[in-house]
Amino acid sequence: MRAALGEAPVPDNRDDGLAMLTTAWEALAGLPLSSSGTIKLSRLDHGGMSRGLVSAPFWRDVAIPLLLDRLINLPH
Repeated sequence: MRAALGEAPVPDNRDDGLAMLTTAWEALAGLPLSSSGTIKLSRLDHGGMSRGLVSAPFWRDVAIPLLLDRLINLPH
């Protein structure tokens, strides 16, 4: 996500921030953020606990809202 958004401008409002994060997540994961369940992304399987598994509900319900809160509080 960091590499995908590294040079992106800080959005002016929450809706634009949500759209930016959602679009980036969907492009990286290859499926809609509205998906349920967990998917395996082989490119992320470097061992470790997750083994390349990505949970759309976690990103939708926890991670994206957290990132969005942090994003809208960044200085422009």
